[in-house]
Amino acid sequence: MRTTLFIIICTLAMNLQAKIVIDERKIESAIIEVLYKRIKVTDTLLVDTDFKTDFLTLRAGKNSSAFYHAN
Repeated sequence: MRTTLFIIICTLAMNLQAKIVIDERKIESAIIEVLYKRIKVTDTLLVDTDFKTDFLTLRAGKNSSAFYHAN
């Protein structure tokens, strides 16, 4: 009984995973694009040497906007 129940649950889980669809929409043309350079200190004792630099982008259009990591 336990084995049958386990098989049914696994089958249902696999079916649910197979139905996941990623929504990929085309981003509309941007009216403005802002590029950010973010410097994040990872250790406050070593401010000059221990930091991480990221580049971020904000694209804003008439009806939508997108903010994403540029790397």
